[in-house]
Amino acid sequence: MLARAVLWGPVGAWMAVIFCVSQMSFPPGGRLLPDWEMHGIVYGILAALLGRALAGGIRRAPLGTLVFAASLATAYGVTDEWHQMYVRHGGSEVGDVVNDMMGAAIGAAGLGGLAGLRPVGA
Repeated sequence: MLARAVLWGPVGAWMAVIFCVSQMSFPPGGRLLPDWEMHGIVYGILAALLGRALAGGIRRAPLGTLVFAASLATAYGVTDEWHQMYVRHGGSEVGDVVNDMMGAAIGAAGLGGLAGLRPVGA
């Protein structure tokens, strides 16, 4: 039970952070980096955390697991953009989802490089 909390707790916490920041009309530090970089970083971290949880820790993660992690992070980005349609002064943009997807792919690939990739089924 503790192992699951250690693996999935950071995922839930990071998703909660994303949700809370998305609730804000003008997030703090929102202009420190260009919007595309911020989306990429945020969803790259989410994909890495998801990949870590799905693989059972930082270890040799199967490529399929990393692709699935990036897909889940991107799907969360889609729901976040939908959520932002209802936030005052918020907005929803397809470009943001593309940036989320690119960041998620980079985050998953980074985890794969850190952990060492192995083929699907190996």
